[in-house]
Amino acid sequence: MRWIFLTLLLANGVILAWQLLRDPEPQAPAVTAKPVVAEREGVEWLTLLSELEGQALADMLREKGRLQLTENTGAVQGEPLCTLVGPFEKLLRAEYFIERMAALEIAAEIQDVEIPGEVGYWVYLPPEVSRKEALRRLHELQAKGVDSYVIPKGELANGISFGMFSQEALALRRQEDMVNRGYAAEIKEMARTYKETWALLRPDQAAKISEELWFQVTADNPGIERRQNFCPTVASTDNFQ
Repeated sequence: MRWIFLTLLLANGVILAWQLLRDPEPQAPAVTAKPVVAEREGVEWLTLLSELEGQALADMLREKGRLQLTENTGAVQGEPLCTLVGPFEKLLRAEYFIERMAALEIAAEIQDVEIPGEVGYWVYLPPEVSRKEALRRLHELQAKGVDSYVIPKGELANGISFGMFSQEALALRRQEDMVNRGYAAEIKEMARTYKETWALLRPDQAAKISEELWFQVTADNPGIERRQNFCPTVASTDNFQ
């Protein structure tokens, strides 16, 4: 029994010594968790403001402020507006206004503006192949007592006009009459315009007219008014305010 006990004790001692003397197992290095971001071509990395150094952050903010200032400046810049004064019933009154402004060292110029009027209805025969044929057709119509004339120019040149009517019903009646006479008359809707005489002042010149002066001008020319329009297109009524 003693030998068995001693043998077990010796075996335990050997095992204990072997465990103490062997190399310790390497420990796994600590891993710092980082967000996994898939790299994609053409995608820039997002940099937090806290990761920027002081000078880099200041440069970025300065550049952002410069860009915002440029955008705001472009948004408020627009085309200059000219001032139109009128309409004058007679050209002589417009010329008198121009001279009066010149005496006050205010430059102005006369501007004819086309104003859209009422729609007209044109009754006509389509153009003939030549001027000679158009005159022959005209003589034929006039011999029958039909009031007409040769259209001299435009897309209906060498056609025969039977008149322009302000009401569609009257134009239809005229067309029916000509068809009954054996002529294939047609109707064309026309946008008629008329001209008004205005005085044009550039922005720097219009700024010289005080309210007191404007009151005097309107007293001498009843019915005139001031309007504004973009300077490059003052001759057109598309933007006429």
